Amino acid sequence: MKSILKAALIIVVIIGMVGFINDATSGFYILKNSNNMVSAAFGIIAFGTIYMIGEILVDMINKKDKASNSIIKRLFHLILILLVVVMVVTACFYMFKII
Repeated sequence: MKSILKAALIIVVIIGMVGFINDATSGFYILKNSNNMVSAAFGIIAFGTIYMIGEILVDMINKKDKASNSIIKRLFHLILILLVVVMVVTACFYMFKII
């Protein structure tokens, strides 16, 4: 049981670090505009989670893309990547409005 809690804590810390780095590159928007430290911590972890999900989805799409594929299939992969980017930006926009 302790090993599961340690693993969960490590994952939350890593996601928090990813969220903090992304918040730092966006000008500390979450830390400046949050009402208290709990909402700031939640926002940082949510931001890191959204970012990691986007990275995983784009990586999955890129693995299927090959230079030998037809132009239609490569264009479809590009459209999928752009949709993932739009989903991540939209999720971050609504998250910033909540916090």
